[in-house]
Amino acid sequence: MHKGDKISEYILLNRLGEGGFGEVWKAKHEILPDKIVAVKIPTDEHYIEQLRSEGLLQHALEHPNIVRTLGLSVTSSPPYFIMDLVEGKSLGKKLKTSGRIPFLEALNIFTQISEALAYAHDKGVVHADIKPENILIRHDGKAMLTDFGLGRVAQSCSASLALEGSLITKEGQSIAGTLDYMSPEQKQGEDFGPESDIYALGIVLFEMLTGELPQPQDLPSQLVGGLPHYIDQLFSKCYTRIDKRYKNGSELLSGLEKLKRHFPKTNVQTAGPEKQRAVEEPLSGCLVLMTMLVGSLAGFALGFILTHSPVFALAGAGIGLVLGARLLRPKYLIIALGGAILGGIISRSVVGALIGVIGAEVIATFLEMGKNG
Repeated sequence: MHKGDKISEYILLNRLGEGGFGEVWKAKHEILPDKIVAVKIPTDEHYIEQLRSEGLLQHALEHPNIVRTLGLSVTSSPPYFIMDLVEGKSLGKKLKTSGRIPFLEALNIFTQISEALAYAHDKGVVHADIKPENILIRHDGKAMLTDFGLGRVAQSCSASLALEGSLITKEGQSIAGTLDYMSPEQKQGEDFGPESDIYALGIVLFEMLTGELPQPQDLPSQLVGGLPHYIDQLFSKCYTRIDKRYKNGSELLSGLEKLKRHFPKTNVQTAGPEKQRAVEEPLSGCLVLMTMLVGSLAGFALGFILTHSPVFALAGAGIGLVLGARLLRPKYLIIALGGAILGGIISRSVVGALIGVIGAEVIATFLEMGKNG
């Protein structure tokens, strides 16, 4: 296919991606200039049936976090599947760029995809290929689930969806999917259901939080500090054997809410504030020393200029030293300054002002002791 070629009522603009299955193009409507879509065109005839399955399944699932089917034909030349264009990039590309994702953003993506799966599972649809490349992230942060090409429909729900039994994987077919995200039952070629999507989504959660794929016995908190306690519990209920897993998306969402309520609120960046305080404390100490030094020098200079007496200059330095020490704490600065003014007025000397400052400092010290006690 080339730029300018026409598929249905859409004109191809530029290729968004390609692989062994075919190509994905950005296209615009021939009449409506604001209607921009994505068009998937298979170049491998073995992918045509998978394209048909993908289009039918996504058409049956009308959910805000599932990419919509806009058009589908497996008999035209070439066959095509037209769907909403998601302006953004896949979670896979996002992870390759950033390595891992901040907790709140990762939890938001995980929750949105869980909601999409809950809807699909309630309709009897299993995605069967949950992985970062099949999760699209819009520029506004909305997560969209796509690529139901390997999806399957529970027999009990196939009639209500008006889909044929041929969508269900046939006996003897090779196992399809992405090995890193496959559930054990998929890898073994056994029958699988919604629990397989839960297993794969748990791996995606771990990868978003840590930037790595999990190994047996791994927990997210072992690789990343400061995560809420419930995250390990959530992951452990996804990345486990089938009988211990959440059964479907709805149970996963319910479990997530229960875990949030059960565990006390935890600062997501637990290590952050501690590190910040460790930096701030020496920084504050340096500032105090600087203000004390500047205050004493200024007091010494002012006392000497006004009186030409070394004694009064030293008294001025003492006053400046105390005021400088209190500069970062306005309440006690006012007390010290008030003591200096009062002592100076009563004695009409710098030495009296120094005595007043010392008296005010004693009062301020008692106030601090009372507050800390």
